[in-house]
Amino acid sequence: MKPTLEEGPKLQASFYRCPGCSSPSIGITELFRGAAASPLASAARSQDVWLPHPTGGHVYDDVPNPIASAADEAHQCHEIGAHRGSIILARAVIEATCKDKGAEGRNLLQRIDALHEMGLVGNQVRQEADEIKDSGNEMAHGDFHVEATAQDSEEILAFMGEVLGEVYQRPARVAARRAERQKRKNAKKSDGA
Repeated sequence: MKPTLEEGPKLQASFYRCPGCSSPSIGITELFRGAAASPLASAARSQDVWLPHPTGGHVYDDVPNPIASAADEAHQCHEIGAHRGSIILARAVIEATCKDKGAEGRNLLQRIDALHEMGLVGNQVRQEADEIKDSGNEMAHGDFHVEATAQDSEEILAFMGEVLGEVYQRPARVAARRAERQKRKNAKKSDGA
């Protein structure tokens, strides 16, 4: 929706300030015939467009903070339509995960193979890595002539989530359950002693 003074929809922009962070935002809505034009009346209606675009946070529990933060940022890029940024960041998150775990290789696929050989990712993630190995590869190396689509972005984000899940999150969940079982076992021993 583009504001225009010519014939077509009449738009109203309202300025707001976030009560949490005090940052400004703009709500743009179409004015309909007979609609009240006062800012208070239009604020009560749902806005058609918000600037900046709202993004949802993606929390990656049990993932080291610098990696989790970059993963969340990759999702934020996708949500505002910055697919090139999303793809490059998601690949960087996977690279950082490999580096964090000491998985080495000449390229990303070889580093994911190393994660597989270390037992940190399963066969399915390894196979998917081979299927999407070229996704964003050109962009990661400065070749921006390749189109970055929403579908490309969604695929690499999903793959990034799988890698983070297998490398960090699943082992943490298993360890937490194991610790809880051990705690109950110790409690039974102390009750029986």
